[in-house]
Amino acid sequence: MNRALGMFESQSKLWRLASLAQSSGAPVTKWVTRDMRDGQTHIWFHCVGIRVSDQLERLLWRSVPHIVVTSATCDH
Repeated sequence: MNRALGMFESQSKLWRLASLAQSSGAPVTKWVTRDMRDGQTHIWFHCVGIRVSDQLERLLWRSVPHIVVTSATCDH
């Protein structure tokens, strides 16, 4: 029961954050990943509020309408 409640709370927080356009004055980044395990596709939803300093918000976020953050790491 505790595990199910913990998963529900985590999902609730994820969807609450995902529904926001901004968190603490910074954009909320959202992405989806797909993973194959034992022949089954698993879809993972992620989101995070990017907290930046006032200077970065003034210099970057106000002048750039969108940003894509990528990573060169791969776990395969």
